Amino acid sequence: MWIFIGSSLYDVWIEVNMKNPILFWLIMVFVIVNIADAVTSYFISELESNPIYLLTGSMIVLDIFKVLLVLAVFYFYNKNIFPSHFSYFMLVLILTIGSLAIGLAAYGNYQGAKDPQLEEMIEYGKTIPKAEKLKYFVSFSSLIYILPIALSLVAFKLYHVSLDDVKINEEYFKKRKWWQF
Repeated sequence: MWIFIGSSLYDVWIEVNMKNPILFWLIMVFVIVNIADAVTSYFISELESNPIYLLTGSMIVLDIFKVLLVLAVFYFYNKNIFPSHFSYFMLVLILTIGSLAIGLAAYGNYQGAKDPQLEEMIEYGKTIPKAEKLKYFVSFSSLIYILPIALSLVAFKLYHVSLDDVKINEEYFKKRKWWQF
């Protein structure tokens, strides 16, 4: 597969041997939103509620964690071998919902950074106890990330376990006019 990278100054074509194009592009989106989140979080670090930041007090440690996470995802992409359909589905789901959640966080960081009352917000953020910030993070993560992933994984597992008990017959439905769309 060829990827085009271009601008008015230069045009470059890069040949990429993609083992799994869908997973590749999911990872690219995941990397981009993580970079956006890392950059925008520096502008409002006093308002950061990520538990890693709250425990260490260091954005660098948080960034190192994100880099290690991305490297782990690239490792799975490079191997492109999974023990089951469930584990592959889990990775795709985590990348998809994770990109959405981190993208929302980056957008919130951006909105906060461009707010005219940023200095007042940062001063207020310094007064919020870590426990309160952590509570907010858990609420946000549970609603946007953990709950949808848990429900999707349970649904997929139920689907996968029930495959032995169901008959799939596409030809049967092709003969039914009411089934034709």
